[in-house]
Amino acid sequence: MSEFGSFSTERHTYFMLPQFRGWKLFTPAVIVLLILHTLGYVVLAVTWGPECAPSELCSNIMRAIGLTPIPLITHLGVWQIVTYDLLHPGLIHLIYMLLLFLFFGSGLEREWGTKRFVIFYLVAVVVLGLIRMLPNVSSGGPLVGGLGSWCAILTAFGLVFRHERIWLLFVTVRVPYFVMGILFITILVCLRPAWNLLWCLGIPLGYYYPKFFWRRERRGRHRPVPEADNRFAELDVGD
Repeated sequence: MSEFGSFSTERHTYFMLPQFRGWKLFTPAVIVLLILHTLGYVVLAVTWGPECAPSELCSNIMRAIGLTPIPLITHLGVWQIVTYDLLHPGLIHLIYMLLLFLFFGSGLEREWGTKRFVIFYLVAVVVLGLIRMLPNVSSGGPLVGGLGSWCAILTAFGLVFRHERIWLLFVTVRVPYFVMGILFITILVCLRPAWNLLWCLGIPLGYYYPKFFWRRERRGRHRPVPEADNRFAELDVGD
């Protein structure tokens, strides 16, 4: 059973969402991610043009921080494979990401630890960003925001807490079913344009990443312990 605010009956454990008693929403890595993603949205919102079109300054920022194929390859703009995820084209997109980190990312960080959660987030952002960038190579346009980390974190959350239930208003739902419902809505959102379906590759990443570490931990537990070296045990040392 996890450390989240929950209560038990004779048959089930109910995972409260949202439940603030005993549930630390603001974990260290989540706090940093909330700040960075909010700043990314503010930067684009402040520099956006007055006629519902990006200004020249906003376009320059997106080319510098967003995932742009040509600068990434020719100018070694390696920071772009991470910073693109911090930029959000709309307020709704930002709110989705903040809620994801608060209610699901904080759970994984408490369960795994800050280091493992941050590595998982960075792997998802980098791998899925590079895959999603491939259709943009011909056009050369910048890629900002993304749903790859969203899909990966949701899927990992559903796997880690698969034996628990979520209390939603007056009904309880198994965590995997809840996650599958949100992912189904995400897939529908990604249908336009069709290239956005590449973000859904975060689903297998979020599923197999925890399994990889679980197997490593099992191997570590069952590894035979070397016997103590008793080469000098039978030596007769004179007084």
